Amino acid sequence: MGNWDRGTVLIWGACALLVLGLGGRWLLGGRSSSGNASTSPRSAGSPGSVSAGAGEEQAPTVIVVHVVGAVRHPGVFRLRAGVRVYEAVRAAGGSTRGADESAVDLAAKALDGSQILIPLKGQPSTSAASGGSGAGASGGPVSLSSAKAEDLDALDGIGPALAARIIEWRQAHGGFKSVGDLDQVSGIGPAKLAALRSHVVP
Repeated sequence: MGNWDRGTVLIWGACALLVLGLGGRWLLGGRSSSGNASTSPRSAGSPGSVSAGAGEEQAPTVIVVHVVGAVRHPGVFRLRAGVRVYEAVRAAGGSTRGADESAVDLAAKALDGSQILIPLKGQPSTSAASGGSGAGASGGPVSLSSAKAEDLDALDGIGPALAARIIEWRQAHGGFKSVGDLDQVSGIGPAKLAALRSHVVP
């Protein structure tokens, strides 16, 4: 009976060890599976998201334009990309009386870094937006309403300081309606105005 009891104990002990071993394997296998499941989506998704972001190029959303000439508030404006010229003119307060809007393509898209010139009626049209300097292509008279400071400075009797005052007056009054308006610029008297008449146009 004692031997039988010892054998029974051994059998039950072996069964217990087997059960414990199988249970431990099952527990370890479950943990490793759950660990792999939680990490694999993160590692698999990361390269895809990086490559997608790297391939995208951000289009500009804002442009900067310089609106000058016969407008109420000439100046530099930041506008949303894709606006038309008429919207840029509107941002500058709209055209003044006597403006020749037919000389400008108001439906064209405003380009970043461009200058939009609204001339007065009868004023020679100079495309400042396409890089015009305000002077005629053949070296003719300088347009007071679109000339750059260096173009005015090149005129006889006009230095850098006076050129800056001419541009300041132009921006404040929406351009020059006539060459005679120069006498309203500080530093230009009758003699200097007479000398400039053959070299400039409104």
